[in-house]
Amino acid sequence: GGSSKINNQTHVGVLQAFMEFEEINSVLLNLQLEIQKNISELNDSFEERKASKLFFNINNDLVKFSGFLDEFKSKLEYIPNGLEEIKLQKQLNIHNQQYEFLQTELRNANLNSKRNKTNSYNIKRKELLSSSITIEEQTNMRKEDLLKTAEKLTESLQSTRAKLLAELHRSGLTLQTLYDSSNVIGEAYNEQQVFKEKTKLAGTLRDKLKRREVTDAILIIIGLIFYAVVILYILKARLLFFI
Repeated sequence: GGSSKINNQTHVGVLQAFMEFEEINSVLLNLQLEIQKNISELNDSFEERKASKLFFNINNDLVKFSGFLDEFKSKLEYIPNGLEEIKLQKQLNIHNQQYEFLQTELRNANLNSKRNKTNSYNIKRKELLSSSITIEEQTNMRKEDLLKTAEKLTESLQSTRAKLLAELHRSGLTLQTLYDSSNVIGEAYNEQQVFKEKTKLAGTLRDKLKRREVTDAILIIIGLIFYAVVILYILKARLLFFI
């Protein structure tokens, strides 16, 4: 009974741990989307003040991202080895790869932002020196470059989001399976307690029957002795009568 109770508590603890992993996955996904959104804006930025603010916000979010990765990794150490531990390790690897990807994207975006500022300065300088390129043509050229960058970033975001959603779905199925298993274990534990009570009652009844058998045997022996004494008394009385 005590062993079953401990196993039941262990399964409940593991289920709670998986719910915490689910929350961390959700936070990491939201952070990733926010970071990629800011990186996209940084890529398009031409202003020094706006670029600095975006760069600062992205760095702060990356620090938070890294903190949640450390929390994920520390909690993973308490998960017993098995299929679920392997799945969680895969999720952690995906998050680590995404963290490195975001760092790379941030560096590229920062370089693009500086390049944009330089290009903007050069374009303005050329406009002053030459009128061969119109303002509309310059704008179109910038738009084409920005569109190409945005397309690459969007494709990367969609691919990563699809992977994370697939992992979250599998984690949800795993949580449901663990929850059902916990219910089955709880029901088995309750049935075992009922069986234990019935066994205890049966043992009590068996002891009473044994005592009753002993009492009946004693009464039968006493009756036989009494019967023998009466017979002997009658025989003795008749013998004395004939004598």
